[in-house]
Amino acid sequence: MPGTTGADPENMQKGLAWILAPLLAVGCMPPIEYSGKVKVVSAELVPINPDVKTVADSDKPLFRVGDQFWLFHDGFWYRSSSINGRWLRDKPPWPVRQIDQPYAYTHYRLGDRIASRQERVTESDRARAKLMFPERSTPQ
Repeated sequence: MPGTTGADPENMQKGLAWILAPLLAVGCMPPIEYSGKVKVVSAELVPINPDVKTVADSDKPLFRVGDQFWLFHDGFWYRSSSINGRWLRDKPPWPVRQIDQPYAYTHYRLGDRIASRQERVTESDRARAKLMFPERSTPQ
């Protein structure tokens, strides 16, 4: 059109708003929480490597690194400053990400000051492992 030097600034602002609104909304979403219960029989911490301790007898994979607890559930890690939770999904620190099979650390048994893993692997554990890690072989 004669006399037009460029795009209409009002239309550009509307277009920009349509692009930015979904991005801003994602940043405003509440954190994802694990709201289930974690049963802890013994809260004693047992070192599994120099940086990570596992909770001695918990029904879920539960670890402590520094001043944070880390819970593994359905393929995701959740963080809390308390063993009793408000579990928020988060990316764990490197020592926690290095734990190869978190479910192997549930129900640690304490005996003569040495913790040993309970050797029971259920069909449910095998099915869960197949779903979570199809490229790996499941424990026998």
